[in-house]
Amino acid sequence: MIILYHKNNSVTSIINCSNSKIISWTKKSITVNLIKTAKQYPNQLLIWCHIEQKDNLNLDVLKTVFHHKKIMASFNPEESNFLPDGIGYVEQSPFLKINKKVQYPTWLMSSCVGGIHSSVLNSLSEKIPNTLNFDYYLNSLAKNAISYGLFCYSVPNLLKDPNLIVGLPKGSVNQLFVFVKQHYSFKWIFLLFLNYIIY
Repeated sequence: MIILYHKNNSVTSIINCSNSKIISWTKKSITVNLIKTAKQYPNQLLIWCHIEQKDNLNLDVLKTVFHHKKIMASFNPEESNFLPDGIGYVEQSPFLKINKKVQYPTWLMSSCVGGIHSSVLNSLSEKIPNTLNFDYYLNSLAKNAISYGLFCYSVPNLLKDPNLIVGLPKGSVNQLFVFVKQHYSFKWIFLLFLNYIIY
């Protein structure tokens, strides 16, 4: 298992838990470092964690949560997600209204804490546009990967105290429109725009 700690959209450290060795990382984005680590260690569970949640990371449940390779899980202790609530004008599935008290299926991922197996990331990384914003990348990855059979969950047990908030970045309305353009048919952009005008 490899843990990537980050803050302010940059990596602070990458640790290989099997030998407690610190892995070198680049000055580039968290996304670049995650993909690079997955290629370097193709058969490892990759965990990302905000540095302020380091002591709150529940290492004891990781093997239970990631009991097979086709699971991507994360948890956002805050009420609002990275993507603005306007995504609800486009997405009509039950994946958006997350119950934060229990494990819940969703493609809404968070940079606060989460994980994915490196083999899954390696097989999907070519299909997902690499962005500098880590939260955007995680949501894009999960949204695309669900259709390939990846199980995506919000799991509060990833943190010992699921109520500890660290002040995560929020996406803009502009990023929402870009996300809709990339992941839905073109007509949904007009519908989203119309809903923003009316409501």
